[in-house]
Amino acid sequence: MAAKLDITRSSYSKIESGSTDVNLSRLEQIAYILDVKLIDLLSFDPEQEMRDASRYLSTLAQIREKDRCIELLLRQIVELAHQLKFGRENADNK
Repeated sequence: MAAKLDITRSSYSKIESGSTDVNLSRLEQIAYILDVKLIDLLSFDPEQEMRDASRYLSTLAQIREKDRCIELLLRQIVELAHQLKFGRENADNK
């Protein structure tokens, strides 16, 4: 990132750590390099990102559990259809 901004690594480190103020044009450069809107860069909230990530993972786990339930139900449906088919064939043969 420092190279892309044409500054030293230590200068960029100061930006990251918050030990130096950043002017608007530098923020615009950073936003451009990261391919984000400047407003998104300014309003970034790491704690909110963590909450969102946690909710995403929780939702993903719920979806996977529902997928497992659906898969089990589908197997049961196939088994029941199989039983009905062969049950009818056996009854017809008698």
